[in-house]
Amino acid sequence: MGQDLRYALRAIARQPWLAVAIVLTLALGLGLNVGVFTVIDGIMFRARVEKDPASFIHLSPEYRYPRPTREPPWLVSWRDYQAFSTEAHALSDLSAWAVVQATMNHEEKSTPAMLITCNFFRVYGLAAPAEGRLFSADECSRSDSRAVVLSEEFVKDRYGAGARAVGQTFMINREPFTVVGVLPAGFSGRLRGPGIWIPCSSQPFFYDNRDFFREDLQRWLNVEGRLAPGRTRAEARSELAVIAARQDAFEPGRKSALLLTNGSFGEEPSLRGLVFWMAALLMTALLLILLIACTNITVLQLSRAVDRRREMGIRLALGAPRSRLMRMLLTEILVLSVAAGLLSLVVAYESPGLFRRLLASTAATPVFQMRPDLRVFTYLCIAALTSAAAAGFSPAAESLRLDVAGAMKTGESASGTSARRAHGLLMGAQVAMSLALLFAAVLFLRAQHRMFSADPGFETKQVLSVVLRKGADAPRVSAALREVPRVDSVAVGSPFGGGEFDFDLEEIRTAGQQPGAGKQSRVNTVSGNYFDALHIELLRGRAPVNSAEAAVSLAFAQTFWTEGEALGQRATLSDGTAVTVVAVTRDIQTEHVGIPDSPVLYRWRAPDSSATALLVRFKGDARDVAPLARDALRRFDPDARAVPKTLRNLLDEQAEAGTPLIRMIGVLGLLALSLSALGIYGVVAFAVSRRTKELGIRMALGATRGLIVRSVITASFRPIALGLAAGILLASAAGESLAAFMRKTPIPIDARDPLGLSAVILLLSGVAILAMLKPALRASAIDPARSLRDA
Repeated sequence: MGQDLRYALRAIARQPWLAVAIVLTLALGLGLNVGVFTVIDGIMFRARVEKDPASFIHLSPEYRYPRPTREPPWLVSWRDYQAFSTEAHALSDLSAWAVVQATMNHEEKSTPAMLITCNFFRVYGLAAPAEGRLFSADECSRSDSRAVVLSEEFVKDRYGAGARAVGQTFMINREPFTVVGVLPAGFSGRLRGPGIWIPCSSQPFFYDNRDFFREDLQRWLNVEGRLAPGRTRAEARSELAVIAARQDAFEPGRKSALLLTNGSFGEEPSLRGLVFWMAALLMTALLLILLIACTNITVLQLSRAVDRRREMGIRLALGAPRSRLMRMLLTEILVLSVAAGLLSLVVAYESPGLFRRLLASTAATPVFQMRPDLRVFTYLCIAALTSAAAAGFSPAAESLRLDVAGAMKTGESASGTSARRAHGLLMGAQVAMSLALLFAAVLFLRAQHRMFSADPGFETKQVLSVVLRKGADAPRVSAALREVPRVDSVAVGSPFGGGEFDFDLEEIRTAGQQPGAGKQSRVNTVSGNYFDALHIELLRGRAPVNSAEAAVSLAFAQTFWTEGEALGQRATLSDGTAVTVVAVTRDIQTEHVGIPDSPVLYRWRAPDSSATALLVRFKGDARDVAPLARDALRRFDPDARAVPKTLRNLLDEQAEAGTPLIRMIGVLGLLALSLSALGIYGVVAFAVSRRTKELGIRMALGATRGLIVRSVITASFRPIALGLAAGILLASAAGESLAAFMRKTPIPIDARDPLGLSAVILLLSGVAILAMLKPALRASAIDPARSLRDA
């Protein structure tokens, strides 16, 4: 082995630029793989805490009820949390937290903040704050407590480096809070938002004085803790399961199943399938990049193998065993792979920072434990060794696949045709893999374009969305908005679900159905002029005018009354209210572009009732009307800062949310294209160098330069054409997989996109021709006499 290593180093020193090219190409493929693997491992599979992750547990319950429920299955009520905390002896600590929306000072947008129990910081391994103190026991027990702890990231991002926050008063939802402490940057308990922690006892303040501590059936807490010394996760799970079974008696019909995880997304039952497919898709794309890089290295090594056939022939003639020579050649590529692996390790350490910069929101990105660990090192070693074997075995075998007597000869006849066949096969494989990656990038790019340009089925450019704070006098605000010039009407409601305008998902029963026998539907509470303001067509009937009437979407009518007319039918809501259907509306598209929304029942809202979302129909330019609408809003809410936005702006913001993913896939596609172009160039250049004598004879017999260029490109394009054919099949399979994976997301992937596929094929063909052009032009400039003399 020592001899092999010394020889490998001497061989590398003889051709240093070839070694540099191999190391950099392999380091690029390995670095991307290891870097993204580090990020995926930290986000999806590792415990979120830095201190003693083995003892950290996340309580993930699943509740089964005899009736459908919309509540998230992983949340816990205060009553259950108290039982777990006081009765579980296998745990040393059990904390709880919840997320609320907080508007800091007079900022336009709300920011996620965390309500926490006092032992939260201890569970997450915080020794001491960077400044000030943590919450006192008194602050954690009083509902009127107005203390807050901030992160260094939040303070630096909002007020600059060096700013002192302890003792300062911040307005949170228009209420003064005093900062008692600042936590060090990188604290693992910054799970949601930029780092705002408030005692859990302040919960009623964020829910209009609704006290969840007294609502035993309200599940709102995430629960996490630490195992007691010497206890295992299985023991804690068994003990907690017994406690949960006792708690089930307080809710007839409830059956609880408990799972203890390390807090990662990959162990969460409700997310496990999504996490698996997301990780699989990302790693598949990155493995294709690594394969293309290995293919490039194989091409370089094959070209060198042809040049070394005479050397290998001499060694064999002197009695060297082929197995010994194979080991010697593989050692050389292994040395280069180790060098590339060391460079990749640097990328692994830098990946977390690169990931946060990619998101362009370091202060709001949760803190994940992404420092490379044993799993990352193991993955790197396996990837480096596999890459070395994949890139080195074929060239090494080609070097030894020779006749000793023939290898002593010089010229093209000694080189054989197997190397040329291998070059063509590798070139076609590069093209096929590049086509699949580029097609995936184009699918995402065109999906985003469809999101920007799609018609959701209602007016978006001439309608402003006005968000009111809770408790605002909606009727007076509506009256003021109607007085704004160029405003036609003001309606109550919003077509969007989630976020500020979350719809209620309820069980709707038709005539004769008992509770529990109905079907789930979204319920959107709107004013009578809602449909006119949004230009949502009423297919049949009229708009509801009182609380006993309702409108339903076409999807609702077809789901609940598969036969017969929906107009005049009676439906019972989950609260027992019975309504009569007086209108059937056209389906709109807000959940997924190009797909009608799930069933919606539009419940009537009185014009003088409270509301948090208004729709303002106007004429003219939104840039002129929006500031006037904000001024009207400020008459009743002087602290209002946000300018009302059109519904088109809100849809565009949703489309922009996928930009980081599209950017990353686009970069991978362009990288694959670049590597393939380099590989094609190398293969054609090698082919030209081996055909020097043939081309010289052709030119001596009268072949023109154009004919030589066409001959070189035509001969080299055959494997590319085969690669394009294989790539079409691979791209089709990749497109179907992406479409299936993204079906439940707002991103509309069209797997059968002939225009996108055609564009990718043309792009790859053009790049391939450009890559072949320079070697072809060089071939056409050959001096026939010199080529015949030197061949």
